[in-house]
Amino acid sequence: MNDWLPMTLTGAFLIVLGFLMIRTHIRTWRRYRDESSLAERELHFYFTQYRRRMQTSSIIALLGVLLFAGDVVLPRVLPKEDFAGLFGVYWIAVLCVTLWILALAWGDITAIRVHSKTVLNRHLKEQRKLEQQLVELKKQHSNGEASSNKFKNDTPGANDEYRNSACGLAHRTGPNKKSRDHWSRLLPTKPIRLDRIKISSMSPSF
Repeated sequence: MNDWLPMTLTGAFLIVLGFLMIRTHIRTWRRYRDESSLAERELHFYFTQYRRRMQTSSIIALLGVLLFAGDVVLPRVLPKEDFAGLFGVYWIAVLCVTLWILALAWGDITAIRVHSKTVLNRHLKEQRKLEQQLVELKKQHSNGEASSNKFKNDTPGANDEYRNSACGLAHRTGPNKKSRDHWSRLLPTKPIRLDRIKISSMSPSF
């Protein structure tokens, strides 16, 4: 008595599912479209994916309508003498629509795999390029240090003067107590009064 109920519920479920998927795809595409950091090829891939998924979701909703119509409407509309032939053609068309949905889904999965592999190869190529640049920078840095060491070794007199100078001594020993005591003995401990200094040039003797 309620033979139409299972197919009706199935058709209603597919219709609702299709419209929910369409809504989700529209939101996803708008987010990708408004994202300024995406390259042109990335945006083209997401637009192609958006069209493919919109088509799949629309056909899913259409399949729900066809299931409901084939199980509930056609038996009441078709004449009995032509019912068998038309009914068989109708369900063959529904089967073709179902296969087309599966083909679109498989194409979407394949496109995602190809795109992911392409993106991964591009990132690996950029990584190898950056590693090569890093190696070249390290090589240039090591060559610069070798040249600097060679210049120092070729001028031993300058190095000896530096080591024997006060700066070299301070650089080697640091501000220890012994060096501070040495320099403190050389400096005056009291302020110098200029008025007590006798300048001989100001009072010449004849």
